Amino acid sequence: METSYLKTLELDKIIARASEGCVCKEAREQLLALEPQCDPDEVRYALEQTDAINSLLIKNGSPRFGGVEGVSSLVARGDARPWGAAHYRWPALCATFRT
Repeated sequence: METSYLKTLELDKIIARASEGCVCKEAREQLLALEPQCDPDEVRYALEQTDAINSLLIKNGSPRFGGVEGVSSLVARGDARPWGAAHYRWPALCATFRT
């Protein structure tokens, strides 16, 4: 995968700044481990998920996640998808929202 554009876009800085808002260690680690996707179907799916969570946050407000710890097993269970999209860890990413 061509990655020269990542430096121009400063993706590492964006991810680092987003990780500052994580309230649990596991979510921060998963966020820092994210890599760009090349498969158009996976990108489309991720954008749909982002749109869905954004709509829920606008409608219902941000949930409070103070003191969240040990969510790795829950994330793994929630991540069991028949199509094998193991890199989408929305339960953990949802824990990154700070109110």
